[in-house]
This record gives sequence, C-alpha cells and structure tokens, in this order.
Amino acid sequence: MRAYLASALTSLTESERRHTDRASDTVAQVCLSIGVSLYEPRAATDPVHHPDVPDWVVYSLDRERIASSDIVLFLSNHASTGSGQELVIAQQYLIPIFVLAETGRRVSRMVTGMPGVVEFLQYESLTSLAEILRARLRELVDSEWRTRLNVAAHYDMGLGRRIRSRRTTLGLSRAELAARLSPAVSEQDVEQWEAASDFELNPSLVMLRTLAGALEVPVDSLTL
Repeated sequence: MRAYLASALTSLTESERRHTDRASDTVAQVCLSIGVSLYEPRAATDPVHHPDVPDWVVYSLDRERIASSDIVLFLSNHASTGSGQELVIAQQYLIPIFVLAETGRRVSRMVTGMPGVVEFLQYESLTSLAEILRARLRELVDSEWRTRLNVAAHYDMGLGRRIRSRRTTLGLSRAELAARLSPAVSEQDVEQWEAASDFELNPSLVMLRTLAGALEVPVDSLTL
C-alpha cells in the first residue's frame, strides 16, 4: 500500500514546523512499522529545505505521487493552501483522504465536507495518533485494499493529440485557442496540454466541455 502525507509546509513558524515535524515523524514511523510506503513532500519538495526545486517540478512530482497512492493522509492542524490543492488532486483521481487532527482543532468545512474524505480521525497526543492510525491502516493492509489507479492505462496521449489535430484543422494558433477558452488560459498552457498524457492532464468535465466548444466538436470526439 502507498500513502501520501499532506501537511502545511510553506508558511509555518518555527514552533509550528516543529509541531508538524513531530506529527509527520509519527505518521512515518507508523507506516514503516506496517509496511506502508509513505511519500512525504517535506523530503523532496519542502520550500524550506528544497527552495531551488522549480514550481512546475513541485506540482508535477507531487501530483504524480498523489495519483499513484492508495490513500492521502492529511495533517490538518495548520492551514495550508498547498494541502488544499493536494486534496483537490486526490479527489480528481478518486484517492480516499484521511483527515488527521488534534482534538479541539477546527478544520475547514471545505475539507470535512468534500466528497472523498473517507474518515476524520482526531487524536489527543502523538501516542494516540500512532495508535489510531496504526489500527486503521492495519485494517486496510490486512484487507488488501487497493484504490491506486493503473497509471499505465491512463498514460496515453490521446486527448492532447486530438486537441492539437482539431486546432490545426481549424487553423488556430495556440494563442488563438487559449483566447477562445478563458483569460486564465495561456498559449503555454495549450502547448502543455497538447504534450501531456491523459494521466497528467486529467481534465474535468467542465474543461472538456469548454475545450469542445472552443474546438467546435462534440465532447466525445475528444475522449474516444
């Protein structure tokens, strides 16, 4: 089983960072003890310890790690825009989320109310965190529960090729297609979409419908 640990990293005070590190260490020790492979962004893309990693590499690497996991564990004791993004990505890839919070901590209802949050686990101390998490993960390991996507099955580049083919058929430049879509979409975005695998792109239904409208084709012509 593979797990991804989401937590606040960017805007923590020294005290908050020590607090988060202790909880993260506890989660890591629990996972190690029962054979769960845990990915921690703090070990690879932490903005304090790895400030030179380019933004796009952080996004691409962490997104792929989320999508190839069986579960996302979210330490929710400190607010984090990055973790919010990670939870949305997990939801898009149908990865279950366990929210971990100290008793008495208020967690945004945008988190606890989102579809995909499997459980909300509260703990009194690091010892109780270890006990609660170990028991719950052990149940999943023993049941051989797997939700991980078959990444290879989604690594085809069909959508990107279809976008490019239809765009060139219409005689549109990438900049012109971007202008048809939204002020938030750039020429560089379109270029990345055309070169991305379906796994990397993973568009929403809204995005697909918007693309189909801009390219003047039915939605199914982009996905089949």
